[in-house]
Amino acid sequence: MRDAYTARRYPEFRRRVLDFLDEVKIKVPIARTQRAFVGRADATLTAVLTQAKGVSSVLYDFIGLGAMAALYASNTRLVTVERARILRDRWVPVLERHRIPASAYDEWLEVLPKGDGVVTAEDVLTPAALLLANVLEPVKPDNDTCFVAMPFSSPYLEHFATFYRRALGDINMQAVRAWGGLSSEEYYLSLLMLISRSGAMLAELATGNPNVYNEIGIAHGTLRPVFLVCRAPGEEVPSNIGHLPVCVYDDRPARWQMKERTRLAQYMVWVLQEFERRYAPAYRQFLADNLEPRRTPTT
Repeated sequence: MRDAYTARRYPEFRRRVLDFLDEVKIKVPIARTQRAFVGRADATLTAVLTQAKGVSSVLYDFIGLGAMAALYASNTRLVTVERARILRDRWVPVLERHRIPASAYDEWLEVLPKGDGVVTAEDVLTPAALLLANVLEPVKPDNDTCFVAMPFSSPYLEHFATFYRRALGDINMQAVRAWGGLSSEEYYLSLLMLISRSGAMLAELATGNPNVYNEIGIAHGTLRPVFLVCRAPGEEVPSNIGHLPVCVYDDRPARWQMKERTRLAQYMVWVLQEFERRYAPAYRQFLADNLEPRRTPTT
């Protein structure tokens, strides 16, 4: 976010970082403009890492790894052979401590931007997505995590923080989502990993976004319960999932979130109960083989 190539997308990156910090209970302000951020970037990162260490040593490790990956990819032409060796010696042990092989680091290095051309956000984020996929590979699926499939546009970006995530929290589930704006093979691999490591999916059907329908198919194919939601007045649902119940919500009235959040939480509890009832033998075996037991949802 400190580099010139991010100027056009700085507001988007800032919002995404603030969403993440809110999710992990870190309270560090991010400058509203890139010009202001540049002078505070190092201090901001230090503040984030300091708070992260108090939350979780794992969180601390991977925020640090992500920061290194972004800085390295943004400045590959400036990284000397000696500096590259120092960075590898610093971060490979961190990966190995979390059961991630050194090959994950080397694969990431291979896809970093080469030469002296202009670096773009995709040049940085696409290799990072490959590193993320490798990081997630040994992670055991978490039955209390819900992947949110959604359009990356307004008002759905705002709904993630104020509606989807809070309703999921009401039933003891944690929301995760992908990063919008990338479509590389490496990014798709990290997307598959995120879905396969989540215990359920919430999918926003409004706008008929084809990526959302693709992600629903992945979730169904991996035997995950899917919560289908749609912003009023509703969207025509493809016939192969048209028989499934959809929670249609209305975000037009003032102070709509509380009422609709309660309805959504109740709907999700019902979907989980129906899913376990209908697919009990296969689902319970799947849980036994792959997932941690689900906490009892509450409303």
